[in-house]
Amino acid sequence: SKAMIDVAGRPLVDYAVRFAERSGAARVVVVGGFRFAELEGFLKKTHPRVRLVPNQEFRAGNLVSLEAALAVVPLESAYLIMNTDHIYRPGVADKVRETARVAGDVTAFCDFDRALGHDDMKVELDARRQVTSMSKRLERWDCGYVGMTFVPASLAFAHRQALQNVRQRAGEQAVVEEVLVELARMHHAPHIADISGIGWLEIDE
Repeated sequence: SKAMIDVAGRPLVDYAVRFAERSGAARVVVVGGFRFAELEGFLKKTHPRVRLVPNQEFRAGNLVSLEAALAVVPLESAYLIMNTDHIYRPGVADKVRETARVAGDVTAFCDFDRALGHDDMKVELDARRQVTSMSKRLERWDCGYVGMTFVPASLAFAHRQALQNVRQRAGEQAVVEEVLVELARMHHAPHIADISGIGWLEIDE
């Protein structure tokens, strides 16, 4: 399980849960698949209040994992979507908390201070710094996506509708970033929050 990869003496999921709590999350939902029992044992011991949700289709695109998580999140709730394989500095959590307090739009967290490679998620913005396109294959882009999106309660239904649209069109291999582009098509273009200069890491095997 990628969530259980050890980084400096702690599994990745431990960093993710602690970051979510620092960001102000009242509840934390973790989706697990491969080697589920190992993840479950760790969370029961160290973070017993975390809700762990199984995803039997963990070899599909990560949109399936998001669907599994949202199945246990009340529709009237705001929520933060994040990857387990990213480790963010505490200053990013402070930025998330600040953004969540005032955001009226779906907000994608991005940075402008990285040289993006072929495997990085690239974002194209309009003049109002709203997301118009997002893909690893973009030839023109303005910033990089850092794997985290905040959805305010007022747009939770629209976000879920965008997810369903993407699922119907692209199937089980769809990825969560496609939902942000679909929201733009639905005239709910996501804004961005800039975390440039704070720093974060992506962990790959």
